[in-house]
Amino acid sequence: SDPDSTYRECGIGSPESFAAIENTDRQFGRFLDIWRAHSERDRCTVAVCSDHAQLSAERRVRPRDAMRADGLAVGEFLDAATPFAGSTGYSGVISVADGSAERLTMLAEWLQAQPWCGNVFTPGGDGIRGGVSGTPDRALLMLEHARTPELYYTMRADDATSRWGLPGTCWFASSEIPDGGGTHGGLHRIEMNNLLALQGAGWRSRLCSAWPASQTDLPPTLLDALGIARPATMTGRILSEARAAGEEPPPPETRVFDAQSSRHAQFLRLWRVGATAYIDQGWVEPA
Repeated sequence: SDPDSTYRECGIGSPESFAAIENTDRQFGRFLDIWRAHSERDRCTVAVCSDHAQLSAERRVRPRDAMRADGLAVGEFLDAATPFAGSTGYSGVISVADGSAERLTMLAEWLQAQPWCGNVFTPGGDGIRGGVSGTPDRALLMLEHARTPELYYTMRADDATSRWGLPGTCWFASSEIPDGGGTHGGLHRIEMNNLLALQGAGWRSRLCSAWPASQTDLPPTLLDALGIARPATMTGRILSEARAAGEEPPPPETRVFDAQSSRHAQFLRLWRVGATAYIDQGWVEPA
């Protein structure tokens, strides 16, 4: 999984991380050499994507200990003595016993008062602002289903320079990542910026697309290239702008959603291409 693993252990921009990238490039180059010389080359498409980027984990915090110290009993599962359960890492996902609005409000307000906490999303709002004052609606994350936990949060991140001279640092909570190691899972623009590339017969050459795209667009795009109809339940869109004979999609639209409180303002920016939406980035500013 390099360079991901080396980023985590040694830091983004460390000598070890550059060696990991070099090795990964070399191995992928071996694959490309075989593909370019293969007799079936023109029948193949090469698709490459990353699942995320990373930030430098510079400021450690222990949210679970802090929650318990302030009377918010959190654990691995819900029971009579534990009304909150879930993950409390760099990005947190927390279920609330019985979906209690009172407990949810208590938790969300506590999180918003923490200096390390960034965006906090709660359900039960109007689709833009959540059910708890000052929070965006969880529906903006496009995660709504029967098992969706009540609350999602991210830790704060910024554009500060890391110890290796690269922009992008954050708070973090992990016993597996050393100080200065890489992490991901939030909404900072750097970690949300991924790689997606296509090459082969039938695809445009040397195009840097002006449209947002994501990994969810690969399945419908490749099915379309094979002449197979996409299932009606499949998310993502066909990347028609990448096809040599494809039509350009409608211009991308962008919209920034906000939720204000006395402490700070939360923002979430989304792109839309036709009926397909993409989360661009989220951030928090002082009130």
